[in-house]
Amino acid sequence: MPSVPVRTAAPAVAVGVGEQPKRFPYEDGTYAAQHLIHEMSPEEFNKMLGLPIKHRGSQAVHTG
Repeated sequence: MPSVPVRTAAPAVAVGVGEQPKRFPYEDGTYAAQHLIHEMSPEEFNKMLGLPIKHRGSQAVHTG
């Protein structure tokens, strides 16, 4: 049986006293994409990018 990677806690985000970390901009697709482009490594970005493209293709078939 293949081993399943264990997800570790994300590192804490440095914020000032009384500040909340910024939440991911789910409501703004352009900003979300720019955030991922600048914050993810190229390898992880390329792995991630295939999933929404594949999802969009499968949606077109079901809604067609």
